[in-house]
Amino acid sequence: MKKHIIILVFLTTLLNLIRCNKKTEKKSSDNNRREIQMINPNDILMTLPTIENIIPETNQDQKETLNLEILEDDWRQLEFISREFLELIKKEIDSINLIIKNESVNVGDEMTAFKKLHVRTSIPKPLKNGIEWMEFEKEFSSIKTGTLSFNQYGRINHGIYMEVSDFNLYALLQDSKITTLGFYGLSSWDKLDTFKTEIKKIMNQHNLVLVDWKARMILETDGIDDYLNPNK
Repeated sequence: MKKHIIILVFLTTLLNLIRCNKKTEKKSSDNNRREIQMINPNDILMTLPTIENIIPETNQDQKETLNLEILEDDWRQLEFISREFLELIKKEIDSINLIIKNESVNVGDEMTAFKKLHVRTSIPKPLKNGIEWMEFEKEFSSIKTGTLSFNQYGRINHGIYMEVSDFNLYALLQDSKITTLGFYGLSSWDKLDTFKTEIKKIMNQHNLVLVDWKARMILETDGIDDYLNPNK
């Protein structure tokens, strides 16, 4: 694992240049001259209020036919966490609330950006004791597995993608145990009832909550029905 802080801006490389006290250059269209253009760091906005501090390393191994490709920014934004970490979850959400309260900027079209973001650091291993992969896999009536990758950086080390009743889950495996379990949307609502029944069972068996960091929500099993509602 490597520590990697993701800065969510439209041009990430600009921020790196600014940190190095360098200048960006722009070609003049009329005479091919290079003009120096200074960037004010205060003008750079983040697209999310929070990110996870640690992301997994990647490799250039070939991806399987069934592959889930996600943005680094979306890593662990919607995830299952051991209930034992509930107080830490609440503290992280308090910090996100401060960002939204004090650092939000309206950028038009009902969109919000942020002058700063909160980097989550307190729960590096969200499933405290892990879940045995063989045990986990057997709990689902419909499951297909494939590779997990970041859109620009390749296949995620020890990552696995699971298509479960048309819902997308992903995980990190260590010594045949799931140590991180994320949720990444769905392709169809057709098997919603099956998925909800089975994921609630997993949550109860392993004492988990589902945390939506962007929405600042902590979901117990009794909140899953309302959260996964196609009419909302």
